Amino acid sequence: MFTLGALLYWWFTRPPAPETVARWTMEAIVQRDARRLCQLMCDAERQYVSEENLKRVLEQMHRELPYLASLSLHEHPYNAGRFHERKLRRAGFNVAPTVHDVYFCYSFSGNQLAPIPPNEHAAFAEQYPTNRSLRAQGLCLRVHVNLHRGYEKRCPLVVQTLVRIVIESRAAKGNMEQLLERIFWNNGVRVAFYDPNTGRVQRIQLMKATSADGKVKYYW
Repeated sequence: MFTLGALLYWWFTRPPAPETVARWTMEAIVQRDARRLCQLMCDAERQYVSEENLKRVLEQMHRELPYLASLSLHEHPYNAGRFHERKLRRAGFNVAPTVHDVYFCYSFSGNQLAPIPPNEHAAFAEQYPTNRSLRAQGLCLRVHVNLHRGYEKRCPLVVQTLVRIVIESRAAKGNMEQLLERIFWNNGVRVAFYDPNTGRVQRIQLMKATSADGKVKYYW
């Protein structure tokens, strides 16, 4: 009886899968739900970004990236962290990655984005960063999901996810600094990355983004 109770307690209190957290995050972005994003982010990141700031950022993102409103989400997005976790364990390590990169991949269909078929999702996500032809055919949107050591809580790195979505978007072919300024700086959001495990904070104004040879590179 005790064992059954312990299993039930674990089942109902275990943190959600990174893919689930990533889907919740993307749903909130698509629906412009700033309150939900605030609820998903970790307590420390919430100290740097208010719900009102996020609301203005999401509104501006939807103006700059109109495809977001009609974006269809994958039922099972590709989690690169799962692959690295298995690879590390096969190599003899028992250490899971702290941050899971979960990908939602799409191909261009006119002015819309169509989800990549499930059987092609993993290969597309893995080849996308370095394959110029794939970058011309589609788009990979990445959600960063962090496992907080010590209390087994999974939260998205919300601002970093938002910044990377803007950078990876085909709408960002113009002046990157001006785009970031319109979406983030003008709406009171300057933190681009926060690592809750180390307390490391990096700001958007320190980030440089360049587009060369069809590749988007960014430096925090």
